[in-house]
Amino acid sequence: MDEQLLPLLDLTPSRTASPALRELTEQVRTRTHKELAALRELHDAAGLPAGNPHQGMPMPGMVMPEQITEAAATTGAAFDALIRGHLEAHLRQCLNLIGSLLKNGSPQQVVTVANTMKATAEYALEKMGTRHSGPP
Repeated sequence: MDEQLLPLLDLTPSRTASPALRELTEQVRTRTHKELAALRELHDAAGLPAGNPHQGMPMPGMVMPEQITEAAATTGAAFDALIRGHLEAHLRQCLNLIGSLLKNGSPQQVVTVANTMKATAEYALEKMGTRHSGPP
């Protein structure tokens, strides 16, 4: 999911009307790159096959190519509304998935990465003026 979010975040600096949204998406983008590196290490250590089994799979919070195309065609307040909606949906789904993962007795390395990702999502939702109301 994070890999598919990055192209949307990359659009923000040139399209947003909001300095606060520009700053937030840059923070999320930086944290997401770090988290992806940690996830890739876990993936490789587990000996999982190359490739992303979720690539292009529509699910709640998944940023799809047509959403990136739509966002790339907008600027200002219209872009801000789009990215806020997509980012919030993405973050909420991440928290839902992380909550499920943390309940399943995962190895400590996985829990550590999941908790980092949880903190990123909660931080971003709080900065956006929303809070996660689902399971921890």
